[in-house]
Amino acid sequence: MIGYVPERDGLYDDMRIIDVIGHWVRLRFPDDSRRWHKHTVVVLAKTGLLERQYDRCGTLSLGLRKRVAIARAILHEPRLLFLDEVTNGLDIVSRNDFYAWLALYHMENPARTTLIATHNMAEVARMCNYFVVLRDGQLLFSGFREKLISDTTDIAAIEAAFVHLFQK
Repeated sequence: MIGYVPERDGLYDDMRIIDVIGHWVRLRFPDDSRRWHKHTVVVLAKTGLLERQYDRCGTLSLGLRKRVAIARAILHEPRLLFLDEVTNGLDIVSRNDFYAWLALYHMENPARTTLIATHNMAEVARMCNYFVVLRDGQLLFSGFREKLISDTTDIAAIEAAFVHLFQK
């Protein structure tokens, strides 16, 4: 039911992308070898890795490593996808590619939920419609976007709304 993308991907540098995904497909579907190839190809295509499938993980940029971690997390079509600091360290192009991928993922899978753990408030304001804000394990806020911030795209205004929560 859960797919998890950790901040640190945990990939072995000497493994090829196809081997990483193939390994996880066999773990997820041990009794259905007929589905192994199909699941592998589908998840590589969904994450834009099909043409890079024979690359070794150690040669990949951080953005591509994150894609492999995402592919590993979604191959079993989880109902809940948990992303931990998934854009941390990505350049602007890779980050925008991720935003576009996530929007498409949710259009194709509207009944699925994604939880994003991040310290980047502008990022969550851009991608999320419901917020849970925690500080030292204490709940500071839980609610829909409109209850916390207006329809602004001004990063300073977004950050000010979150700072206000922490000062209460």
